[in-house]
Amino acid sequence: MNSGPINFYTKIPKELMNQKSTYKNYNKLKIEVPCFGLISGSTGSMKSNSLLYLIHQIAVWDRFFLFTKQPNEPLYRYLSNCINKVE
Repeated sequence: MNSGPINFYTKIPKELMNQKSTYKNYNKLKIEVPCFGLISGSTGSMKSNSLLYLIHQIAVWDRFFLFTKQPNEPLYRYLSNCINKVE
């Protein structure tokens, strides 16, 4: 008899569950990686600058996905160049 879906998180060995990356500024930023993030706000609210700051300070990312309405803006081109260097 099926008792419902299996929670596979209960099957993972504990030593695999707590693997977090650290980086030089963890004590300053307190962002654990891996992580997911979303930066949103109105035009001119420093979203791109905030993202560039995080990229620079954490610098342990494996992959970036950048979604933008206007990718030809100079700051987005610069951000894409920074992301490509990290990847």
